[in-house]
Amino acid sequence: MQAVLISEDSAAGNLMVAVSMALYCAMLWLIRDRYYLNGPARWSLLVAALLVAGLEAIASPGLAVTALILAATVAARRVAR
Repeated sequence: MQAVLISEDSAAGNLMVAVSMALYCAMLWLIRDRYYLNGPARWSLLVAALLVAGLEAIASPGLAVTALILAATVAARRVAR
């Protein structure tokens, strides 16, 4: 019975982290990137925020997928510069 509670708490924690990261990326885009960057790099944070929030809404992929999306966004932004 306690293993189920740990699993539910873990899923809730994953959801909170994913939502927080999606909001952080979206706000960075809103405040800075839409004015500062040009080309495809301009939209990278917004796309990352939508991916993280969308995947978390469809299924609970876990923090590993959220971390991979954010790491890929950082890599894409560095290559674009």
